[in-house]
Amino acid sequence: MIWFLVPFAMIGAGVVTLIIIVVSAELIRAARQSKRVAAVAVRYNCQGRRRITAKEWCFAFRRELTSGYSSLRIGYVDIPRNPDQPMRARLPH
Repeated sequence: MIWFLVPFAMIGAGVVTLIIIVVSAELIRAARQSKRVAAVAVRYNCQGRRRITAKEWCFAFRRELTSGYSSLRIGYVDIPRNPDQPMRARLPH
């Protein structure tokens, strides 16, 4: 009887592993992207260069986990959803 359940247990383990991989990949992407978004927001709003605070990073991280966009525009900077793609400056219209 136990041999009958082994294939189902393996399929279940595979599904759980796949879900864990997808969620961890999204968490890593959101962490990388939130650092970029917070840095651009600080530079745009403060008109200077300073390091981002933990509070700003946490706010950006929360927003990244729940947002769905193809590119985000802060000021004149277009930030793509993929953190591996470069940010682009856009001229004002």
